[in-house]
Amino acid sequence: MATILSITVVSWQDFVKKFSDNEVHETLFLPAVAFKSMEKIQAGAPFEMRVRILEDSSEDFLKGEIAWVRTKPIKLPGKFIPAGVSIALNQESQTKLSSVVIASDSYLEEVEDLNMVGGNYIKVRKDIAGKYHKKKETTGQKVPTEEQRAMPRIQIRIAVDLFVQDNIHHLVSRDISLGGLSVETEELFDIAEEVLMIFEDSGVHKEFIIKGHIVRHINSADTMKKGVGIKFDFENVAQRKKLMSFIVRES
Repeated sequence: MATILSITVVSWQDFVKKFSDNEVHETLFLPAVAFKSMEKIQAGAPFEMRVRILEDSSEDFLKGEIAWVRTKPIKLPGKFIPAGVSIALNQESQTKLSSVVIASDSYLEEVEDLNMVGGNYIKVRKDIAGKYHKKKETTGQKVPTEEQRAMPRIQIRIAVDLFVQDNIHHLVSRDISLGGLSVETEELFDIAEEVLMIFEDSGVHKEFIIKGHIVRHINSADTMKKGVGIKFDFENVAQRKKLMSFIVRES
């Protein structure tokens, strides 16, 4: 059963400012207060939103599906991540929403200068981009999305705070890619366990706060090499772009 929500805003620009989760309007983030109850809202369920525009007394509909649900806010020292629902819009709704946003000349110029890698428009070093497109160049076939996201994987040791069921674990990474990262730990968390990762991009003095889930256990006779592999569950395109920039700088 589809979740249906009605929202009234002054203008489409007002709507985008409040709810659009990224510059290409691929996803929306709706705070928990927008819903009467979040108990029955489930990831993967169809979603429909009626948007009423006050400035011209019009209304339209956006459709998609629920990407993920955060039922409780996350409170960290100096940070507050609100509860809410992420909506992945279908292609028709993405196009419709984008059409009401007037892009600045500077944004258009930037897009023309970007390379397409792993499904995202990002500036990358040519040698890194080559790793993504190597198979396509040699076989003439499109590289599957899963393979694009898996490369490049780089060895890196950085501090990672891993939140699992409200418990924090201070760990160290083994490697990272656009698809996920692995960390050293003797505690083998349950497969599919949802987690929250926090690690620092020391190059620009910013932190990543990324959701994910456990996808594999890393076993070794050497206790120090045991660990888990975690898949990133990005909340928006901008988050993926920032992580790719980090990987490029560290590679």
